[in-house]
Amino acid sequence: MRNPGSFVSEHMPVYSHRIARVESSLEHGPEESEFHMHYDGEAPLRKAEEFFGRRSGGEAQYLLDIGCGFGGTVQHFAKNADFARIVGVDVQQELIHLADRLLAGCDMANRKKCALACADFTKMSPREILGLTERPASAVISLNVFVHLDRTQMTEAFRLVDQVLAADGKMYIEDFCLRGVLSAEERQALTDRVGCPYLPTQSEYRQIVRDVNSDWKVDLEDISASYSGFARKRLQGSLDIVDLDPVEREFYQLMDSLLSTGVMGGVKITMERG
Repeated sequence: MRNPGSFVSEHMPVYSHRIARVESSLEHGPEESEFHMHYDGEAPLRKAEEFFGRRSGGEAQYLLDIGCGFGGTVQHFAKNADFARIVGVDVQQELIHLADRLLAGCDMANRKKCALACADFTKMSPREILGLTERPASAVISLNVFVHLDRTQMTEAFRLVDQVLAADGKMYIEDFCLRGVLSAEERQALTDRVGCPYLPTQSEYRQIVRDVNSDWKVDLEDISASYSGFARKRLQGSLDIVDLDPVEREFYQLMDSLLSTGVMGGVKITMERG
């Protein structure tokens, strides 16, 4: 399998500009919102909190964040939710480095329950993952990460989650999905500028999970309107930034176009043991 980290670095040039901006913001005390690499800011994190809830019997909760990026999700759950252990995994070393610097701003109690690892999740063993989480994960979250995986890697990611999730565990995903027919130009742009090698439909997402474990209870919700609104607002806001790099502006224009025309959309996937 190809390395998703190097694929994204090579095929999503906007990342280097985003990293540079975050590095700069660390020098003057950043806003937490700057570290969210997913759509809709705090909204999906609050939805995930509600979905995860509390374990029966008051057992401790253990969270795994697949594709933690700058660590915004890890920090959010450290500050706002009752998890005994929170682990963020990302394949890109520069993102883990920035996530570590962000966590340095947390109070000591919250920092102690967090761990970050630079690794390709799809190539980890269950033993390696459990070595980080310390116990089977009660909750797994992944936001706008599967878009960078091919179908084989998606299948492997779900297989690993199935092996490291607690008996009462849950998984929360938000990501992009195919809703129409991509032109050849759109397909190439997704590969070259978004780092997306494979874009499943909602039904294909469901089938991938079923192929791993048909006993999973899987619910899918179309969130395309929310994603389209976010992309349009981001694009409009970027027009006021005079010195915004053209690469970043073109990326925002591409995502707005794909989402506003409806050929691409957003999907929320929640999974529980059957």
